[in-house]
Amino acid sequence: MLPRLTLLTFTTTITSTAHLLVHAVSPCGNATPLLIQANHYRFINTCPTTVEMAEQPTTEWLQDRLSELLASPHIHFTQPNLPGLHLRMGPGPIDLFSTRYMNMFTQEATGTVNGQAVDKDELKENLLKLQKKYNKDSLKCVPQSSEGTGQLATKMAWTVKDTGSEAEIMASATTKLEGGTNRIDTLKIDCAQSLLA
Repeated sequence: MLPRLTLLTFTTTITSTAHLLVHAVSPCGNATPLLIQANHYRFINTCPTTVEMAEQPTTEWLQDRLSELLASPHIHFTQPNLPGLHLRMGPGPIDLFSTRYMNMFTQEATGTVNGQAVDKDELKENLLKLQKKYNKDSLKCVPQSSEGTGQLATKMAWTVKDTGSEAEIMASATTKLEGGTNRIDTLKIDCAQSLLA
C-alpha cells in the first residue's frame, strides 16, 4: 500500500531520466520544488506540513483484530419500560464488543459466513454466536495462503470451555483505509455450523 499524504498535494514533472521535479503544494498555498535524483533528494519547505504513513495490514494484524473482538464483552442493555413509571437512566455500561466492531470494520462492510452473503449487522450477529464458543486461553492461529491479491487469511482454533470440543474457523479478509485507519472491509468465515448455533 502506498503512503497516504494528508496535507500535501503533489504535481510531478520528469525533467530527464535521472531527475524528477515534484512541486508540493502545502495548505498555506506555497509551492515548493522537490528535486529527486538517483539516491539523493532535497526538500525545502516554507510552511509546516504533515505526512502520514499507513502501515500495510498483515495476517498477524487480522488475527489480533479478530481475537481481540471475540474476547470483548458484549453487553445488551435495554431500558425498562414500565407503565406509569418514567425513569431517567444513565448511559449504562460500555459495550466493548460493539464499540470495537464499529471501529474495526468499515461503514459498508460485508461478509460471507459458510457460503452465505451477509450485511454488516448480520456479520456482527454471527461473530457474537462464535463468541459464545470462544476460548482465548487456548487460541492458536496459523496464517493461511490468501485466495487473491490484497487478502489476508488465517486459521483460528481453540478448545470450547464447556464441552472441551475443538473449534476451528477459517477467516479471510480484505481491508480498506477509512478515517485514516486500516479497517476490515470484507470478512469471509467458514466453520462448523454448530459453532453458530
